[in-house]
Amino acid sequence: MYFALLFLLLLSVSGGAHGNQPAPGSLPQLLRCYVTPLGGAYRPEGAAATMTVVNDGGMCVVNNWGPNGRTRSASGTITTSPAHGRADFVAPLARYFPERGYTGPDEFAYEATALDADGAAVTMHVRVTVKVVTERFPPPVQPVRLGSGIMPPRQLKDVRPVFPPEAQRAGMQGVVILEATVGADGKVTDARVMRSVPMLDSAALDAVRQWEYTPTLINGQAVPIIMTVSVSFGMQAPLPPAAATAAPALPAPPTATALPPVETAGLARSKDSELELGLQALERRQFEEALKIYKRTSDARGKQCADCFFGMALAYEGLGAAKNVAESCDRAIALGAGNTPLVVQAHQHKGIALQMIGEYKDPKRLSEAEAEFRLALALDPDGAFLHYHLGVVLMQLQRDSEGVEELKKELAVRPRSVHADETARLIDNPRRARELYAPDVSLVTLAREFVELKDLHGKVVVLDFWGTWCPPCVKAVPDLRDLQKKHGKDAFALIGISSDTDEQILRDFVAKNQMEWTQYWDRDRKVQQIYGIRAWPTYIVIDREGVIRLRTTGNNPTEYSRLVSEVKRQLKAASRAGS
Repeated sequence: MYFALLFLLLLSVSGGAHGNQPAPGSLPQLLRCYVTPLGGAYRPEGAAATMTVVNDGGMCVVNNWGPNGRTRSASGTITTSPAHGRADFVAPLARYFPERGYTGPDEFAYEATALDADGAAVTMHVRVTVKVVTERFPPPVQPVRLGSGIMPPRQLKDVRPVFPPEAQRAGMQGVVILEATVGADGKVTDARVMRSVPMLDSAALDAVRQWEYTPTLINGQAVPIIMTVSVSFGMQAPLPPAAATAAPALPAPPTATALPPVETAGLARSKDSELELGLQALERRQFEEALKIYKRTSDARGKQCADCFFGMALAYEGLGAAKNVAESCDRAIALGAGNTPLVVQAHQHKGIALQMIGEYKDPKRLSEAEAEFRLALALDPDGAFLHYHLGVVLMQLQRDSEGVEELKKELAVRPRSVHADETARLIDNPRRARELYAPDVSLVTLAREFVELKDLHGKVVVLDFWGTWCPPCVKAVPDLRDLQKKHGKDAFALIGISSDTDEQILRDFVAKNQMEWTQYWDRDRKVQQIYGIRAWPTYIVIDREGVIRLRTTGNNPTEYSRLVSEVKRQLKAASRAGS
């Protein structure tokens, strides 16, 4: 369960912060306090909001609730005090009192934490920019959501996201869905993540916030709008592996999904204006727009356009719709006789879609994927990445010797490709195609010791993602202390990875509670991002060979029992292997 999608602090503000628009011809109700909805709620650096308040001796508040609404109020603390007023947190309210007589800008910050239904702590770091004014003000013009006859604006400025290197190395792909607020001037003023992809959210937000559109007019007046946009990172091949590179929240090993860039994946530049528009939308990673263009063009041509169906397949792939990818590739293959490059790529994309449909484990789907890769190779024996993908699927089918041969062919044809290092790793250990290996992170502990996860191979490792601010994490300390005491002499390592913002608070807590196991302060949240952590505490059990065996969240008795049982199981397996 991704708590990044579940945890949204529901926001209400005194003074009618989110009132309806006034009826035509009536005077708008004047406000003394207004707070914008939180923006950037899922960014590692936290959320942001803007508060406007009249300096009349009163306060302005942000009312914070957990993911289950008003049955679970959030507790919190002020982390940065305002310069021209006072702020405090009286659960569930973050309250601001402007300094008497002051008008102008101010700012404060706070942390709010609530428990979800499973007892796991979820938190948000919120920074509030304040504007103190002297007189009441009319409600801001509320953005209009697209639909009901309001057409999407034309994009004038498209900034492509910077694909994070660590995400590329991890083979991380997917589509980040965002809700963007576009101002009356056509510039994006805010964006928030609706569907998260670990390690990619920040890059998507950074790009979308720079986009610009034509102003949207209603009755001749430019108005702000709310629209859904998508940013895809699914069309690039991963970088070679390096330290701290994988994201174990994936449903399967990352080796199975890498593809050539869009512009080399079977769709050539075209003098056909409609096909060229579709390709340009794909290159901008505007997959829904590309899908509309290709469908419209296909309909206009009696559904007999091979390029249209393959373009649809690429668009569906960017959206994560694997079943639609396979169906569209079938149509492209049927209509594409004579266009060998397109047919080769259609077979390849269909093969990868079949792997996804079968969750990389279904023998029937894997066999079907193998057949697609072989059909592509029959048409182009040296086709880009074909030997690589065939080798991976053969290993997933437990046919390691055949898979190794295919991967050796890949290295012979492309010894310096982006897949070269990972190909060599797979040849050395075919299990990497079937198992979810933990990222090889490196860190410097609170004891000033350099530790690399790969150096702990041979031991059972438990990663504890926690924080002193997290009540369930604090409650779990005695249990973890018992776990360390019980297995301290075994081939076992417990590593705490703290999300605290203050190192001294962490050190004092660790010393006071006698937490005598490895502790790391994840000050820049690097390790948390790599592992896709969205709720605390989260425990990850890694076996003696570096394979992730369990990921569990929360501190209820059931989850803790699963943790203890898995540790015992893996220690027993390690003991048998060593005897």
